[in-house]
Amino acid sequence: MTQAEVESLKHSASWYNSLGNAVITTGFLAPLVASIVGLTGALGYLFLINGVSVILGFALHRGGSKFLEEME
Repeated sequence: MTQAEVESLKHSASWYNSLGNAVITTGFLAPLVASIVGLTGALGYLFLINGVSVILGFALHRGGSKFLEEME
């Protein structure tokens, strides 16, 4: 694997990891803080969004890790 291919894989892994962090921040932490402050309505909807966001964020992070596992 050439140095350019290695750097491309690192770049892709970084994007996936950053996107996973953003999904967790906006989909889990922001609604959680809004519910603490009292700016949300339905509690069931909050739990649904939180669960989906954590799962999607974790999946994106694992996707980035898969890119790094391809490096030799």
